[in-house]
Amino acid sequence: MRIRHSFLALLALALGAQALTLPSFGSGQARVPEAASLDTALAQTWEGIKARNITAFGNGLVHRPKSEYPGDAVSEGQGYGMLVAVLMNDQTTFDKIWDATESSMLNVSGTKSSYNWWRCQDGGTACNGPTYKDGPASDADQDIALSLLFADSLVKKGKWKSHISPKGASYGQRAQRMLNAIWSDMIDQGRYFKPGSWGGASVLNPGYFSPAWYRIFAARDSVSSHDWKAVVEQSYQTILAGPGAGMGLVCDWSNGQGQPLSAGPGYNAFANGQWFYKDAVRVLWRLALDYAWFGDVRAKRFLDSAAAFIKAPANADFFQISGKAIPKDSLFVFNGGKTSRPRAEHSHLTVAMWGCLAVAQDAQSVSDWSSELLKFHESDADYWGLANDAAGEDTLHNELYFDQFLAWFGGATLAGRFVNIPEELADPDPSTPMAWKVGPSITPMSLDFQKDVLTGTGTLSKAGAWRVTITHRDSGTVWSSSGSSADLSIRWNGQSSDGKSFPQGWCNVVFSVKGLQDVKLFAWVSHQRDLRANADWLVIDSCKETVISPNLGAWKGFTNTDKGGSSSVALALEGTGADRGLVSRYDLGTGGYQYGGLQWNAQGWTGFAAATKIRFKAKADHSTVVDFYVVQSNIGDDSYLHVLDTIGTGWKTYEHTFSQFTPRLGGGNTLDMSKATALNWHIQADKCLNSASCLTGNVTIADVVMAGDMAKMYAAPGAAKAKPDTTPEPVIGIHARAGLVPMVRLTGSQLRVNADEATVLILRDLSGRVLEKRELSSGSHVLDLRSSGMVVMELRGPTLHETRLLRPVH
Repeated sequence: MRIRHSFLALLALALGAQALTLPSFGSGQARVPEAASLDTALAQTWEGIKARNITAFGNGLVHRPKSEYPGDAVSEGQGYGMLVAVLMNDQTTFDKIWDATESSMLNVSGTKSSYNWWRCQDGGTACNGPTYKDGPASDADQDIALSLLFADSLVKKGKWKSHISPKGASYGQRAQRMLNAIWSDMIDQGRYFKPGSWGGASVLNPGYFSPAWYRIFAARDSVSSHDWKAVVEQSYQTILAGPGAGMGLVCDWSNGQGQPLSAGPGYNAFANGQWFYKDAVRVLWRLALDYAWFGDVRAKRFLDSAAAFIKAPANADFFQISGKAIPKDSLFVFNGGKTSRPRAEHSHLTVAMWGCLAVAQDAQSVSDWSSELLKFHESDADYWGLANDAAGEDTLHNELYFDQFLAWFGGATLAGRFVNIPEELADPDPSTPMAWKVGPSITPMSLDFQKDVLTGTGTLSKAGAWRVTITHRDSGTVWSSSGSSADLSIRWNGQSSDGKSFPQGWCNVVFSVKGLQDVKLFAWVSHQRDLRANADWLVIDSCKETVISPNLGAWKGFTNTDKGGSSSVALALEGTGADRGLVSRYDLGTGGYQYGGLQWNAQGWTGFAAATKIRFKAKADHSTVVDFYVVQSNIGDDSYLHVLDTIGTGWKTYEHTFSQFTPRLGGGNTLDMSKATALNWHIQADKCLNSASCLTGNVTIADVVMAGDMAKMYAAPGAAKAKPDTTPEPVIGIHARAGLVPMVRLTGSQLRVNADEATVLILRDLSGRVLEKRELSSGSHVLDLRSSGMVVMELRGPTLHETRLLRPVH
C-alpha cells in the first residue's frame, strides 16, 4: 500500500497534534514525484525509531529491542541514529544520542578516541546487564565521525548551537580524535579499512567501505599524513576484484583481493560470510552516495552491474555470491531465540538498499524503486513494514532496528535527502542558479602523449562541485579529476586513475556538475608516452611537472602522529630546469620517537613486484642521514629492509639494488618484492649528523627510475595511430527516454534533423568554441553547415541529449 498523503497539511491532519520535523537538506536536489511521499515516510519512521529504540529505554542509547540479546545497544546503532538525526536537522536527538555514546562507550588513548562496540547486553531500561567493551566497530566509528563533522559544519554556519559532550569535547574536537584513532587503529598498511582494531588485508567487511566518507575525512582531517585517498582506492580495488562484482554483489567478508574467506570471521558469519547478505548489502548504499556526492565512475560501474543483475525492483533480495537465490529453508533466528524468519526476503530492507542503485540510472529508475519501497510503508505508520503480512514483512517478524535504519537510508537516498551537508552549506549564493558561463572545452582532441597533455576548461556561474571523467570506449579504462570552484581546469597525461596507460582509441570526456546535465565531449588517443628512460630503466617521476603527479604510484608525506607524536611533512615541486625536484620539508616535532619523511606508494601498480633496482638523485639543505627502505605488507616497520644514505647539500645520484637491503633492526626477514607496497625516505632525530639542525629541514629528490624485469613492469606503447576519418563519428550522447531518437543524417554539407520535440542545436569546433546555435521546433529541418572542418553537434531537448562528431563535405 502506498502512502496517500503527499502534502504537509494532510499529514498534520492525519497525525493530529504530533509534530514532525521534515528534512531540511536536499531541497535543491532533483526530485521524482514519489519524493513527497518518501519525505512523509522518513519523518514518520524517524519518530518511530525515537519512540521504540531510544525513548523507551530512557538512557539515550539506541537499543535493539528484538536482537539476539533483546534490548542491547551497540555502537553501530549510535552511528545510525546520529546520521539520521543530523539529516533530519534534529539537534536535540542528536545531542541526546551522542551524549549517551560518550558516557557509555567512549575509549580515549592520548590524542585518539573511539567507541567500544558492545554496551549494555540484555540491559533493558536500566542498562544494568553484562557490559562488553570489545573495542571499536569501524563502521560505527566512521559513521559517528561523519555525523560529528556534519554537526560541526552546522555549528560553524550558525544553523546549530555549539554543544559540549559529558566528556568535555565539541563536535569537531571529537571528530578529529576519532579520525586519529580510525587511521592508527583501523587502517591496515595505510590502505585497508579494517572491521575494527582487528582484521586487516586478510579479513575485511566490504559492506563497511564508505569512499564518500573518506573523501570528507580527507578534506577535514588536520593530520596531512592520513592518506584517505589511498583508502578510497583500495576500497574500490577490493570491491571490484570480488567474484560477484559483475552483478553488483560482494561477500559479507573477504580478503583484500575481494575473495571470500574460507571460514567466517566469528560473527555475522552466515554461509561463512561468503554470500551477499546483511553486511554486504550496505555496499550499494555506501557506493551510491559516493556517486551521488562525488561522481566516482567506479561506483557507477558497480551500480550499473547491480541494475543489470537485479533487473526490476520486484527482484530485490539477498543472494549467494554466484547470483543464485538463498535457499528458502534457511532461517534467521533473533529476539533472543523467540522469533525466526526466512533469510531470503523481499522487504523494505532489501528494496531500500538495492534501490540506491537508481541514483546512477535515470529518473524513471528512481521512481520505480521509490514506488516499490513505498509499498512497505502504510499510511500514518511510524515504521517500515506492514501491520500484517503473510510473507512475514510485518512488525512481528522484523527486528525493528537494522531493517528500520537501512530502509530509512535507502528512502532518504531515493528522495534526494541523504546529502553531503558541508557541500550544501558551502554554496556561496543559493539564490543564483548553477549554470555554465563558459561551456567546457578540451584541447587537443587527437592526443599524442609523447608530445601533449589534454587540457580542459570551463567556467560556472558560481563555485560548485565538478568532476571530469575520461573513459576509454572499448576497454572501460577510467581517469577522473574533481574540484569545487567556479573555474574548472584539468590536465590529463593519459594515465588511468590506477596508474595504467590508456589504450589507443576513442575516449568519452564527460563534464559533470551537480544540478546540471552532463556535457559529453570526446578525444582520440593516438599515442601514449613511453615511460622508459631506455631499455633498462622505467621513469617513475622526473619531478618536472607543474603538479605532483608521478607516472606510476603516488607521493605522500608520513609522520609520527599515529604514534602520538607531532611531526609534520609538506611536499612541493620547486626549482627550474635541472635543479627542479620534489621537496619534502619536515619538522620532527618534540618528544617521543621523532621521525617523518617522504613515501612513494605503489598504489596497486603490480609492476613494482618485478623491480630489482632504483636510482634517484637527491640533495638536502644540510647533510642528512636518510633511512631508505622497502615497506612490505607481511612484516612490521622495525624489520623493513633498508640501506642508509647520507645526503649532502649538492645533487648526487644514488642507486640501490633491493636484494642487498638488510632488516633495519636485525631479525631474519628477507626481501619479498611481491609483498612490497611502498618506498620510504625516513628521517629521524637520533640519526642526525648535526644536533643544531636535526629537527627541521628539507630533502629534495628527482629523476626517480626503476629497473627490473621490464616485460613484467611495463608494456611499451605501440606506434602512433591516426584518428579514423569516418563520418559521422560514433554517437556518445545519451537519450533520456527510449523512442525520442532524432533522425540525424549528414549528406555533403546538408544536415537533416527530424526532432520529436523542440530542440536546441549547438555546433562547436574541436576546441569547444560555439560556431552556431539554433532553436528548432519539433519536425523536420534541413540545415547547411558552413564549417569546412570537423564539428561537434549537440542536440538538447526536454527529454533528449545527443552529441555527435560530424565532418561536412563541401
